[in-house]
Amino acid sequence: MSFLFEQALYRRCDENPDLSVLQAQWAYDRRLVADALQVIGRTFPHFSRHDASHSNTILVQLARILGPARVETLSATDLWLLLEAAYQHDIGMVVTERQAAEWLRAPEFAAHLERMRHAEDRELSEAAKLISCLPELKSHTPDWPLVVRRALTLVLADFGRQHHARNAERIVRDPVGTIGLLSPRTPLIPDRLFRILGAVCAHHGRSFDETMRLPEREAGVGTDDAHPRFVACMLRLGDLLDIDNGRFCPVMMTSFGQLPPSSVAHVEKHASILHLDIGPARIDVETECDNYASYEATEQWLGWLREELKDQMARWVEIVPASGFGALPSLGRISARLLRHIELEPGRRPRFEVEREAILNLVKGSNLYADPFSCVRELLQNGVDATILRLWREKWSRRRANLEKFEPRDLKDALRTWPIRVRIERLKSKKNEDKVRWRVSIKDSGIGISFDEIQYLQRVGGSSKNTRRLREVASMPEWMRPSGTFGIGFQSVFMCTSEVVLTTRHHESHKAYRIALRSGRDLGTDGLYIQSIEDEASLRMKIGTKVEFDIEVERLPSRFSYNTENTELEQAVSGFDFIVDNELPIDALKLKHTVMSYAKTSTCPIHVELGGMGPLDDTQSNLGESQIYFDRNTGILVRRFSVSLDSWSSLALSYRGAPVTKVKLDYQFVSMACDAYFGRASEILQLNREALTVDGERILAERIHGVVERMMPLHLSQLRKRSADDPGDPTLHKALVHASVAAYVHGFPPSIHGPEWMNWRMPGEENVRLGEIVNCPSIVIRSGQHSMSSGLPWVPMSAKLDQECVIDLRSSGGLIFDILEKTHLLSYDGTEAVDDGEPIEIYRLCMKDGHHDALPQSSVLRNVLVAFSLAPTSRSTIPCPLRYRSLAYSKAADRWLATPLVRRVWPRMLCPFVIVDDKRIGARHLGKYVKWTNNNSEDQSGEREVARALWEFLQEADELMSEAWKDKKLYSLDEAKHQLAEWLK
Repeated sequence: MSFLFEQALYRRCDENPDLSVLQAQWAYDRRLVADALQVIGRTFPHFSRHDASHSNTILVQLARILGPARVETLSATDLWLLLEAAYQHDIGMVVTERQAAEWLRAPEFAAHLERMRHAEDRELSEAAKLISCLPELKSHTPDWPLVVRRALTLVLADFGRQHHARNAERIVRDPVGTIGLLSPRTPLIPDRLFRILGAVCAHHGRSFDETMRLPEREAGVGTDDAHPRFVACMLRLGDLLDIDNGRFCPVMMTSFGQLPPSSVAHVEKHASILHLDIGPARIDVETECDNYASYEATEQWLGWLREELKDQMARWVEIVPASGFGALPSLGRISARLLRHIELEPGRRPRFEVEREAILNLVKGSNLYADPFSCVRELLQNGVDATILRLWREKWSRRRANLEKFEPRDLKDALRTWPIRVRIERLKSKKNEDKVRWRVSIKDSGIGISFDEIQYLQRVGGSSKNTRRLREVASMPEWMRPSGTFGIGFQSVFMCTSEVVLTTRHHESHKAYRIALRSGRDLGTDGLYIQSIEDEASLRMKIGTKVEFDIEVERLPSRFSYNTENTELEQAVSGFDFIVDNELPIDALKLKHTVMSYAKTSTCPIHVELGGMGPLDDTQSNLGESQIYFDRNTGILVRRFSVSLDSWSSLALSYRGAPVTKVKLDYQFVSMACDAYFGRASEILQLNREALTVDGERILAERIHGVVERMMPLHLSQLRKRSADDPGDPTLHKALVHASVAAYVHGFPPSIHGPEWMNWRMPGEENVRLGEIVNCPSIVIRSGQHSMSSGLPWVPMSAKLDQECVIDLRSSGGLIFDILEKTHLLSYDGTEAVDDGEPIEIYRLCMKDGHHDALPQSSVLRNVLVAFSLAPTSRSTIPCPLRYRSLAYSKAADRWLATPLVRRVWPRMLCPFVIVDDKRIGARHLGKYVKWTNNNSEDQSGEREVARALWEFLQEADELMSEAWKDKKLYSLDEAKHQLAEWLK
């Protein structure tokens, strides 16, 4: 029946030679387009077939609906349009390499990627996240290119699916220029008709109302009339009726691998057809689904079919090409049935949703935020983001070429005229004389909130659905992008209040609104209350948003705590007289401190006023520390950079101008204050924005490493210049020497670290320079745990610097270890006791060009195994003797392992013994030990070599510990050999 339309076209052309050009065009396109449709599987391998078989099925189903008699009444141009549309409506799914590259650069694709990251289909979500972070991607497994290829296929296909109808129209109009399809475009067929064909193809992906705007009648070829609206409606109906099984190609699915859940649901949707009857009088489709996912996909498809039939029936008289054409088939039984599961809502899988109040209780109970006033940071961030967006829309979006030279310093300068104003004002409590009410207002000069955007305030995280903003943010330079959107952070304000009032005026529409968000916890009502402000006051309102809320606190708190960095609060507490004073504004000063801490690094100026307290009235503006360097490669802005061997390293971190208070990262000997301007807050920061995520820590560590590599040469260059200008300044000289030592320890080349490090004199041995120690062939370090009051290592040194020196470290000796490990190899010689019973560990360092063994003697290995048997953990890591090098694991694996016995010595191995009940010694899971060691080894010597080395190690260890472990052994060598039998054959 798929040939019914084609045969009818040929008969029309035989009857009228003027129409033969349509037959010729179709004869070309049928073959050319069918070949082109085969390419769709490359970009959409996990989708159903969109090849010629799909096109033919559409024509078959339309032939069933219309019947031969009505097909014969159609004009040649209508027949041609139907045939071409059936074949070309999915041609938009042919994606060229050039178009894919354009998509990847388009802001629209970036916004789609952001939405896709929140998709219900977990694999689609993970694919979007992977493609989003490709600049930071590190190959963890050998097959990572395949993983990336799969992820790229998923995200391009999801984007292309939503745009394929529009893309089809573009290709129909210019087949050669878009995808290289050599479809002839003879002037004998008016270009107008190809535009009509493109529009028909595009409308299979648009709403029914839009389709009804197509022309009802159009002049065709010769004396023919065409009916675009009718053809488009038939295409829409035929496309929905290709629902039977066989839409998925088994070979294509196998080549792609495991299908994502969303594709599996559609495979099962087509497989669920139980009864299908399509005819001129009635359409019946019955399905049976055995899981929620396929049921929902099937019911959604059948819902579209029901709606399409109803819509076309209602306006059939406006669709048909001529009166008396006949009716559409009636709506028969079109249903999906769910087996072995219970429906809560027809056509939908049961949803698990969390109410806002439950979320807030969860946040509150988990101590996610350090205090209830942490919400102020979120509100400030919203104000900063809105102000940055206004700057972008009104000024910078039209200066894209110049933005390549811009950086955060320019952003801060541009925002000086649009400050955020914060006022914390004391009011009288409405209910209780023992309490004080404080009103907090935060006024920004940002974009304001439009009527359409108010809907996003209704739900937690609603702004993640704001497609305009997502596209806009994606088009901005990465360092300039806003940090976040209204979400759980904004909702957290209800932890300390029951009502928030937003007064806003939008910068484009200039419409003003008053929006009250209420939590029913105290007010008895819950919801969103919106008023339009159309009086004279709205004309005086400035563009932007003011957020206001009240908090009620005890006049005299019974207990409190505060950070000593809050000097204003510390002064208030120290000056409080409990006999005279009847109020201690702990919460107000905490609030002010939170705002001022944020203001120090904010890209937008923040003015703070604490009102209603007489002498405590204060107005400040703090624009933060000066910027000294912005690294475009890493997106890190450095505000402060210093190096010292006398103090711990420190990192003061902000993310897009907002302070991150709980940072575990540090960089040895380096103190920095920096700001990260890259990525998404959801990936870098934990929900409370006070700490980094696991991925955030990894990414920040890598980027800060890159910044230190760039900053250290600049820092040393500046110190050398200043020292040359003022050679007598001892402070400058010390700073230069310390920076040179740090650069040497971090592995910078001699051209960077220079010779100054050699002049560093070790604390306690002022007459000996580091350069002399480093060149010593052999160094013995005796490392104890006796702390000195000065906190510095005590280093009495006996030395013949041309042969050997002995250094006694009675405190943390980390610095000297770090320095000497650059030129020497470290080994362990065992321990010795001292008078007070504290052990002294003996290390030896030899020049790297000499023979080196981490455990040079069996007696030392025995000492290590004795220490192991006393260890508090069941599995430990130990230094690896050179003779068992196959057992050594890589440094990359070390971060996941238990606390080591004998630190710092490399190479290392996982101890094959374990401590079990009553401190007894076992040797379990040796097969897994072999596989783990081989997978994490330094030299990849193979499982057989690992097993042989392990067997030799077990024999030596058993002999060394035969006396010490005779009453503790839970293993036997015979049993151990049996575990390793498959490798020892």
